[in-house]
Amino acid sequence: MSVVTTTQAEGLRRIADQSVGAVLWQRDWAQARVDEVAQIPANDLPSGRWLVPSKQPSQALTGVSLSSWLEADVAELVATFAELMQVDQVRLRFDAINTNACRRFHIDAVKARLLCTYRGHGTEFGTVDANDEAPKVVQTAAIGSPLILRGTRWPDGGSHNAVRHRSPPIEGTGETRLLLVLDTPMPDTTS
Repeated sequence: MSVVTTTQAEGLRRIADQSVGAVLWQRDWAQARVDEVAQIPANDLPSGRWLVPSKQPSQALTGVSLSSWLEADVAELVATFAELMQVDQVRLRFDAINTNACRRFHIDAVKARLLCTYRGHGTEFGTVDANDEAPKVVQTAAIGSPLILRGTRWPDGGSHNAVRHRSPPIEGTGETRLLLVLDTPMPDTTS
C-alpha cells in the first residue's frame, strides 16, 4: 500500500483506491495562522470529544473557543471526511498533547481516521515491509495538512495496510501539540 499526496480536497478520495493506505492533503498555511495557534496558552487549547453532525458541526462544539478561521476549517474537514466515509456524523476529538502519546508506529482500530495537526510537530508516518513494525523512511505531516489513514476496520482488510503512523516523541521538550482527530462513528453509537 502506498501514501498519496494531493494539493486539493478532492484528492482525499484516493483513500478508496485499493493500493492506497493513506492520503496527505498538503496545504500551505499563512504564517499568521500558525503564529496565532502557537500563541494560545497550552491550558487554553481546545480539548475533548464530540459526536458531531456532518452538517453544521459547530453547533455540537458549543463552549469550545475556536477562532472563526479554525472553526471554518474544522467544519470543512468534518464535511469532507463525512462525505468520503458516507456517514451523517463524525467522532471529533481535539487533543492538546505534551507527552509521547502513541509513540509506536501503528494502525488504528477504526475504518479510517483523519489527523490534522494545528500546532507543533505533525504526525509521523510511512510504509513498512512485511516483517517491519516501523517504516524505514518516516515522513511528517506539516501543520494544517490533513492525513487520512485506513484503519484495521477498513472493509477490504485494513489490517493488511502497510502504512503506519505515530505521534512524534516530544515529552520533556516543552512543546504542546494541538491535534484534530476525526473518526467514523462506531457501530453501536446511538447519539
